[in-house]
Amino acid sequence: MIIYDSYDAREKEFAPVNENEVRMYVCGLTPYDRMHIGHLRTYVFFDVVRRYFEHLGYDVNYVQNITDVEDKVFNRAAEMGIHPLELTEKNMKKAIEEMDALNIKRPTMFQKVSDNIPAIISLTKKIIENGYAYESANDVYFSVLKFRDYGGLSKQKVDELVSGARVEPGEKKHNPLDFVLWKHSKEKEVVFDSPWGVGRPGWHIECSAISSKYLGETIDIHGGGRDLIFPHHENETAQSEAATGKKFVNYWMHTGFLTINGEKMSKSLNNFVTAGDVIGKYTPTVIRWYLLTRHYRSPIDFSFEVLDETGKHVEKMMNALEFARVAMERSSGTDRSIEGEVAAQKVLFHKAMNEDFNTANAFVAVNEIIRIINKGLNSRDVYKESLRNAVDELIGLLGITGISIELNKDDEYEGMLEGICREYKVGMEDGLFAAVEELLSIRETMRKEKRYADADKIRRALVESRIIVEDVGGVSLWRRG
Repeated sequence: MIIYDSYDAREKEFAPVNENEVRMYVCGLTPYDRMHIGHLRTYVFFDVVRRYFEHLGYDVNYVQNITDVEDKVFNRAAEMGIHPLELTEKNMKKAIEEMDALNIKRPTMFQKVSDNIPAIISLTKKIIENGYAYESANDVYFSVLKFRDYGGLSKQKVDELVSGARVEPGEKKHNPLDFVLWKHSKEKEVVFDSPWGVGRPGWHIECSAISSKYLGETIDIHGGGRDLIFPHHENETAQSEAATGKKFVNYWMHTGFLTINGEKMSKSLNNFVTAGDVIGKYTPTVIRWYLLTRHYRSPIDFSFEVLDETGKHVEKMMNALEFARVAMERSSGTDRSIEGEVAAQKVLFHKAMNEDFNTANAFVAVNEIIRIINKGLNSRDVYKESLRNAVDELIGLLGITGISIELNKDDEYEGMLEGICREYKVGMEDGLFAAVEELLSIRETMRKEKRYADADKIRRALVESRIIVEDVGGVSLWRRG
């Protein structure tokens, strides 16, 4: 497997720290507000990374932090007149519900900053002891100029960063580039006791502390949005490696920007789209399909119009699967050439996934299998085993991407057809397929006898029961609609 590492800016062969285990950390939410579609892109993608590693037989230990101690949280809680941790608990509960709705598997563990203060203090002490941090006016700062490799991830030169840096009012830094590891307390903040007085962690130290506590000093994969490369991930790297003297992350993976009409999402521009806005309008399959048919490092310019088009494509696929379901019941035999075509696309799917999780190319293979299924349906000869193989492979490959295909259940249709079946003495004891086939046979006999009104009556009853009948390849096929 090849993974593009943002730090080395090249594709590298994946070699885990521990054989058959993947240790993965992805920056989690700061739940001062609702989760938005940019978050969805990141969490859906890393869910696929986790699922694919598991498909390959790896044990995946996947950790996400929850930043419940942060300025945005304190400010929003003050505006609302509630405790900061009450705000984050409420928003995180909603975010997890939304992730569940999108079939995003929960990480091995979520870890709140507020639950990991001892680990954060311990790591900060170690950085000070190693000579990379200092205390100033009850704050603790990381000394950037002492860390030789600073700027390695973001590809920025320290001299250029210094020229653009400034010291905020109240800060007592030795250098404008230095960043805070521990901050003294302010009014209405969630604070904790520490060797440097009452205060709370800076933003960057939390991820280093949580990842090292639960995953070890060197981890396989660290992920997040591209916007986190600087300063957050740059600072994480510096403080982690200053503390341990070891490489912090072997593979940095970053998702591309998500914009709306070419602009960054912003509430001031009134183009802010929450996860709930999308989940309330589209199925999980449509949302995941839309997000995964772009390479994860490429930008996405979000639009509801493209989601609508994706929805139409998914609907056509589901219709094909429902037609195939009936065609398989009617047919028999196999065609090795068809199975060979499907097998070739399966190879291309895995090739794409093994080349830096290229889901865009993987979905090209998926769409080819859909084409093969449709070709089989339109053929004069329908081969049961070949069609079943294509359908099973399609559903299996989509399952790897977290897209769960559920075909329609018969119970509701059987209830709606009871009246017309009773009228024409069609039994339901052998199930929906047998009942519809018999009704269609009776309809065909009526048409031959030119009893068109009676034939239309059966067709109307089928339509009202959401049984869709179409002539495909010279044969009347039907599907559950």
